[in-house]
Amino acid sequence: MQKPSIPENEAERMEAVHAYQILDTEPEPAFDALTTLAAHIAGAPIALVTIVDGDRQWFKSRYGLDAPETPRDVSFCGHVVASRVPLVVPNSFDDPRFADNPLVTGSPHVVFYAGVPLKTPQGHVLGTLCAIDDHPRELSPEQMHMLRLLGQQVVDQLELRRRNIQLLSKGAELERALRQTETLNSRLQSILDSANHAILEMTPEGTIRVFNRAAQRMLGFTAEEVVDVTSPLAFFCKQELVNRAKALSAEFGLEVKADFQAVVGLGGQLEDREWHWVDSQGRRFPVQLTITARRDASGEILGYLGIASDISERKRAERVKAEFVSTVSHELRTPLTSIRGALGLLAGGVLGELPAEADEFLGIAISNADRLVRLINDILDIEKMQAGSMEFRLKTLPLADLLKQALAANLGLAQQNGLTLELTGKAVRGEVVADEDRLT
Repeated sequence: MQKPSIPENEAERMEAVHAYQILDTEPEPAFDALTTLAAHIAGAPIALVTIVDGDRQWFKSRYGLDAPETPRDVSFCGHVVASRVPLVVPNSFDDPRFADNPLVTGSPHVVFYAGVPLKTPQGHVLGTLCAIDDHPRELSPEQMHMLRLLGQQVVDQLELRRRNIQLLSKGAELERALRQTETLNSRLQSILDSANHAILEMTPEGTIRVFNRAAQRMLGFTAEEVVDVTSPLAFFCKQELVNRAKALSAEFGLEVKADFQAVVGLGGQLEDREWHWVDSQGRRFPVQLTITARRDASGEILGYLGIASDISERKRAERVKAEFVSTVSHELRTPLTSIRGALGLLAGGVLGELPAEADEFLGIAISNADRLVRLINDILDIEKMQAGSMEFRLKTLPLADLLKQALAANLGLAQQNGLTLELTGKAVRGEVVADEDRLT
């Protein structure tokens, strides 16, 4: 295990920590809201606001964890304080710095960790906002971006708290502090509204609590129309619910209702798949939907976080690509077949016997035309390429012959550009197992 190093400016950093008068204070809703939101965005069971003290890391806010603090010398957050940059550990058991850490091998089993530094306006790192899971995982770039934004919100709350203490001690400017609080709350909502993906937070029964601006744009419903309404998902994915319920009923031999449980599966399983939604105008369109269960420390489901993106443009591009491949396949193969036929007629003596040198170049042209037909057939078969099932015609080949074929195939182009191609050096021996056309 690697202990976190101590920053060179540790004395100044600790002065900053004590200046905020935050250590060992009672929980506050403003910070608890941020850890809850961080857990939702990261899809993690644990999220913490951590302040790194001299020999401990103390948790100002805890989501999904009972312990109020842990030693600094085993902390992941201590590494963030030392490096001053975000730290992501997808799998602690694969990282020699943490593989034998007691927080990994024992409770709370920190297998996945993502932490961002809480950096004051003066540049001091007080601690972190972090998300923790007991399973290996990754965060998307958008999730990391949102985590950084929430980390800045924690610092803003700390700044606001410090200013409020100063104001209360002076007994002045209380109204200004309240206005700042309202501004910060609106900024929290703006984080959700600035996301490009539709974000929905739902109760275990599927009642929507959060419906961000991207979701409103995507579906044409206002937040007022869907928030707190019973089974609002029926507005825009009723047929998908019916189809999913039928599939679950057949799979488990049970009668599953076409309600929100059809989205997440029996037992609150995670779901990441393509759906079709219907907007307020009746337009049906495809979306990629990810639903993450939010659980408490005992594993009970508290709700769900859904993130969806409209993939209509991607589907349209796939259709255009398929049409393009079909058109190009016809337009390339038709003239190439004609060229190959003409070359075959020349080789067959339709214009009489050709000079030896012309006959040699004609043979090269026919060989390359045949090879080009085979390669075009492969290249245009996009579906095989994407599925990883491209066929290779492997056989044992003499390497010397392959080199000569490659040289002959490019001889005409070289001569056009005033170049000479030669096979020099010692005689090449040996064989290779390869696809002749592609290796050539």
